[in-house]
Amino acid sequence: MLDAVVIHSHHVAPSHPVVWISLINLQACGIGLAFGGSVVLALGLLSGVRSYALRMTRSRNSNLWQNVQAAENRADAQTGVLALVIGFGIQAITTVWTVSHAAPAPVNGWSWLVTAGWVFFPAAMVLLIDHEIQWFWVRHYLVRLARYDNSGMKNSRPNAIELEGYGRVIGEGREKHTDESDTDYLKRVWNLRHKHARLRD
Repeated sequence: MLDAVVIHSHHVAPSHPVVWISLINLQACGIGLAFGGSVVLALGLLSGVRSYALRMTRSRNSNLWQNVQAAENRADAQTGVLALVIGFGIQAITTVWTVSHAAPAPVNGWSWLVTAGWVFFPAAMVLLIDHEIQWFWVRHYLVRLARYDNSGMKNSRPNAIELEGYGRVIGEGREKHTDESDTDYLKRVWNLRHKHARLRD
């Protein structure tokens, strides 16, 4: 007589590999870029009272601080708008593709973590890039602005005295040192040669 042998089957959960690049992750990347761009656009509006007060003091009762603020806001806007356009563009493309092809959602914890990384990493990169290139755009804007005199006439060369005032308002090493010549200051901060600026009106 044969004994019945009972075989217990164990349920083995299927393993799902972590997907590093997918439509969902690209859509998350678009969200991150848009989020970072919106934060960059609002940076100028988040300046504290102390920052304004300090800049007004440094401007010595002139409108230099307003010109500096305008230059910084424009620099942030250039980075922010670009990030928003790219971010919303990626979201639009991936949304249409997802709807038409039914892209799968993340299936495990690691996949969700990767998707979250696709949101926060682009946002952080937008903020970092804005921080690194802001001075380039601010300098370019203020040098162009310093070419206009009080009557609104545009000169071929920027006013070095006005640039020195902008540097004083900005601070952070942009101000002119007491023992620094005009030539050295223009080259160090504003990337201008002596002959490319007007030292006196």
